Amino acid sequence: MSAPTTDPRLLSLLASDLTLSYFTVEGINAVLGPVPAAALARDQPVPALLRTAEAVAPPGVLTRLWVLGRPVEADLVESALSGVGVAGAAKLGLLAIEGTRVRPLVALSPHTTDNTHWWLASDFSEVVTGRPLRPDHVLGLGGASTTLTRWTQRHQVARALDVGTGCGVQALHLATHAADVVATDISARCLRFAEFNAGLNAAGQHGPIAGRSLDLRRGDLFAPVAGETFDLIVSNPPFVITPRHADIPQYSYRDGLRTGDEIVAQFVREVAAFLTPGGFAQLLGNWEIRSGADPHDVHAKPA
Repeated sequence: MSAPTTDPRLLSLLASDLTLSYFTVEGINAVLGPVPAAALARDQPVPALLRTAEAVAPPGVLTRLWVLGRPVEADLVESALSGVGVAGAAKLGLLAIEGTRVRPLVALSPHTTDNTHWWLASDFSEVVTGRPLRPDHVLGLGGASTTLTRWTQRHQVARALDVGTGCGVQALHLATHAADVVATDISARCLRFAEFNAGLNAAGQHGPIAGRSLDLRRGDLFAPVAGETFDLIVSNPPFVITPRHADIPQYSYRDGLRTGDEIVAQFVREVAAFLTPGGFAQLLGNWEIRSGADPHDVHAKPA
């Protein structure tokens, strides 16, 4: 499966179903209980799998399907998604119908940030699939992206940019306080997930970014916005420093077609040219300290 598709009518029905089915952080925690929920947050799904094995109520059914990544009886999913239906969810690319059961094709989970409720689609992790990740794997909401959402200043701005948007986490948050939001990524799959997530969270009258859309552009770092400036630029780039060995696969979410700290170094060197006077840039990153170098030496850092 490549990525979910975007259909405004179906997304509106889906958003309504997820709300009515109490598919929220609170709803999942109520189904699982504190111990399985805490274990799941540590990527230990077994207690949650045991707790939802016989689930028939909508929150448990959808948790087992889209959070835990397990097949579920189609009639139970149809009951939980009475508006969009199993057929509509399949058309959106969220599940596959296999006889009397449905199999999830993507992860779909609720999140809460500053009393704002979101749903985010992404690829399942290897903890769920038991298989190696694909090179163009699309990450969901992780610790790094959560940290950046909490640290980013949220005053009103005219234009904002998310560099390396992934599934759209930072861009969605920018849409709550920026008049125009541009998001870039080198991965076409990431941009399709970001488009889906923007559409789902903008659906209906009560979505956190109701009526909003994102300007999604494919390209490397600042190339898609050449000559433009922004009041706020954020980035959670592929900053993981991995060993340089030919037998280690490259992942777009982890390496960004570069090695070491090259992507962070380039971002820091170039970002000022894309800021309006008085604009801000906020990012996460790692940098390498070469053997024998003074870690306090500014030249050891990507400036």
